[in-house]
Amino acid sequence: MARKRQTMRRIREILRLKLDVGLSNRETARSAGSSPASVCDMMQRARRAELMSWAEVDALDETALEAML
Repeated sequence: MARKRQTMRRIREILRLKLDVGLSNRETARSAGSSPASVCDMMQRARRAELMSWAEVDALDETALEAML
């Protein structure tokens, strides 16, 4: 079965909740309306892209963020 693609709005919200607010994967998933596995996957992608703070993510436009992830 194909995975449902996350919207850029949801991706940004996941990254904000994890990097800026400091919520756990489960808390982030609940707040963003996603699954804990999706949050974990997004954080792995962010680490690979060397995005370690919300300020770095917030400075990127949607096209640049999508290309990095």
